[in-house]
Amino acid sequence: MTIWGWLYVLGTLGMIILVGIKCVPIYVNNYEIQSTLAWAAGQPELRDASAYEIQSRIQRRFDSGYVDNLKGSDVRVKRVENGRELTIAYEREEPLFGDVSLLFDFRETAFLPAPGS
Repeated sequence: MTIWGWLYVLGTLGMIILVGIKCVPIYVNNYEIQSTLAWAAGQPELRDASAYEIQSRIQRRFDSGYVDNLKGSDVRVKRVENGRELTIAYEREEPLFGDVSLLFDFRETAFLPAPGS
């Protein structure tokens, strides 16, 4: 393999590693958000709580889980048949180099059953 071949291979590997380094923390953060919504959906005391109380409890979980790009008030609490739907939709832009950025679009949903269900 010539020097140009090696430079091409190393450049490609470097780009893959750079994208991986930028993506992993974003997906770890999203996992924390998913687990927080799943936690809230499993809490029996939140079944008859107000939307504000649900968002407040989620905010405390976000604070302890180091979720710094979202607030509990970003969680939409919507009444649906047999309970409530907790939804959060957000975008995250991560600069890669120069004018190139990665854009991540997330939408997470959890179902909180009604009391007595």
